[in-house]
Amino acid sequence: MGAAKRRIEGLIAAGLLAVVACGTGPGAHRPTVNVSGFAFRTLDGGRISLAQLHGEIVVMHLFTTWSVASQVDATRLQALAARKHAGVVVLGVALDPDGPDLVGPWQRAMHVSYPIALATAALRNGKSILGRIRRVPTTLIVDRSGHVRRRIERQLKPQELPRLVEAARRPR
Repeated sequence: MGAAKRRIEGLIAAGLLAVVACGTGPGAHRPTVNVSGFAFRTLDGGRISLAQLHGEIVVMHLFTTWSVASQVDATRLQALAARKHAGVVVLGVALDPDGPDLVGPWQRAMHVSYPIALATAALRNGKSILGRIRRVPTTLIVDRSGHVRRRIERQLKPQELPRLVEAARRPR
C-alpha cells in the first residue's frame, strides 16, 4: 500500500506542476498592463502621453544612447516610422539620466524622426507599473486600448516589427 500511495502522490504532484507550468509559459494568457496613464517630457520641452495616442498601436522603445543594440533597433524603428503605417506610432523613451544634453545629439546623429521622450525617474528606477526594466533595449507593443500586448527585452530581430504590429491589430 505504501508504494501505491507514493505513486499517487507523485502523480498528483506532477499534475499540479504541469498546471502551474502551463499557466506561466510563453504562450500563456497573462493579464496585460494598461499604460494609457504614462506621460513623458519630450526633448523639445513638451509633453506626450499615451492617452493622446489612444486608438493607435504604439511601438514604445525603451533605450539608452550607449547601447549598440538600441542603435540597431533605432534604425529598424525609423524604417517602420518612415512607412507611416496607418494607426501605428513609434515612440522612443530614453532611459539616460542625462536627458536632453545626451539624447538630442544622439537623435540627430541617428537620423531618428519619430518622437523621443525622456523616461521618468520612476520608470528608470523600476517604480512604474512596468516594473524593473531588466534589459536595454526593451520594446513594448501597446494595442489601441493602451494595453501592453508584447514586451521584448532584447534587440529586435530583422522583420519582427511588422509581425508584432499586425498581431496587435487583432482582438485579444
